[in-house]
Amino acid sequence: MKKLFQIYALILLLTLLISMVFIVVPWENFGKKDPMVIITFMLNGALWGGALFYELTKKAYSLFIIHWLFCFLFFFCIAFTQYMWGIFPWVSYRADNLVLQTNGVLLVWTVFVWGVYKYTFQHTKIPPFSCKRLVRVPVWLIFSLSVVTFSNMI
Repeated sequence: MKKLFQIYALILLLTLLISMVFIVVPWENFGKKDPMVIITFMLNGALWGGALFYELTKKAYSLFIIHWLFCFLFFFCIAFTQYMWGIFPWVSYRADNLVLQTNGVLLVWTVFVWGVYKYTFQHTKIPPFSCKRLVRVPVWLIFSLSVVTFSNMI
């Protein structure tokens, strides 16, 4: 029952994220934008959202989940909104051809990361965790590094 609730919560979260993007996007600019760029945005967004959802059903958190969340938020949600508004930070205009090429590179990156991840973890046996392998850090080292870090803040 708890796992089913988690899956429903994830579906709700992804639906809210996607809904927010579609509320913010000015759809009156749709006819002025390149349809191929919009298709690549949707393809990448669907892949990253699906990968994020798939990984979240397996684990509560991992570096892979953070990667897919970053891609979904920054390369899809925010970038798609900027593209539809035609406003990009630090530049006044971004050519459709450049955005299309960037989406293509991101798609290749996604396939590469997913493939390497699957190949690596299917062919690598990770030994069980042992407390004997933990490194003991002396208290004086922790204290001195904390003092150095605190003095850098000032």
